[in-house]
Amino acid sequence: TVLIAELESSINHGIVDIASPAEFRFDDDYARLTIFKDGLVTGDGTITGEILNRGRVAPDMSETAFQVFGDYVNSGILMTTIGETSHSRLNVFEHDQRSGEASLGGGLLVQLDLDFLPEIDAEFQILEAEDRVKDIFDVAFMPDLGDDRYMTVRYPDPGLRGGEENVDLVVVGFEDYLGFDVP
Repeated sequence: TVLIAELESSINHGIVDIASPAEFRFDDDYARLTIFKDGLVTGDGTITGEILNRGRVAPDMSETAFQVFGDYVNSGILMTTIGETSHSRLNVFEHDQRSGEASLGGGLLVQLDLDFLPEIDAEFQILEAEDRVKDIFDVAFMPDLGDDRYMTVRYPDPGLRGGEENVDLVVVGFEDYLGFDVP
């Protein structure tokens, strides 16, 4: 199913679920979808065009990533869920006049699925940008992982810009990072 918008669109209130293989596409290469404060976009489908997230984007936990063919600008909240067999993620690709760039800011909200507790050194790719990842999240809210580990965000090396770049979540043990001795 394909929904084609001729002009810029916005989500002011409510939830829009774009489930694979559905696609939301703009007829105008320069149009964008703006998600405002009370708006939420979920799913594992595809948006072709620029997204300005001032609300919430929450990709589904599935085998496929939520895909954006265009640019993604985050000044709202990107929500991701991590589970034992899958996790939610966002992929941003080049399309026509759009470079496939992800511009970060705003917040990241990470949740765990059910009773899942990730192992130390586990890594989860939550965002992939075909061109580059610009900036970092202003704030990241992480789940409680207990007394011996925590989760952190790993961004691309700022010295190497351009080309495919990823944002990952990494689980780190306190003794490894802080040099604690096991009692």
